[in-house]
Amino acid sequence: AALAKAGGAVSLEQSEAVFRAMDTNSDGEISLEEFTKGLSDAMEGEEAAMSESPALAAFRELDTDGSGFIDLQELRVALDAAARARPSEEVVEAIFREIDANGDGVISFEEFARVYAKLEL
Repeated sequence: AALAKAGGAVSLEQSEAVFRAMDTNSDGEISLEEFTKGLSDAMEGEEAAMSESPALAAFRELDTDGSGFIDLQELRVALDAAARARPSEEVVEAIFREIDANGDGVISFEEFARVYAKLEL
């Protein structure tokens, strides 16, 4: 959203400012943890703008424990409710692995939104 607001162009100064903000230990590199935290912080700022998003509403509905992530059990419950025939455990786990792009064992909003956008008509 920020890139769209900026017309898709980001200046070198803006890029450097983002890098400095994410490089919290000032070692000149952004670790996975720093990157994830930086994205999370950015998403918190964007969440207000996305509050009316159908993807966010669907994500929150599936995130029944309010953790900010969808776990395997939450996906299983949702698929059981949505399917005419209960999907097998193997099918549920395969769908979960496909959506959980980084393999951390939970589905983030970003991962969910990527798949939701492909499914949305």
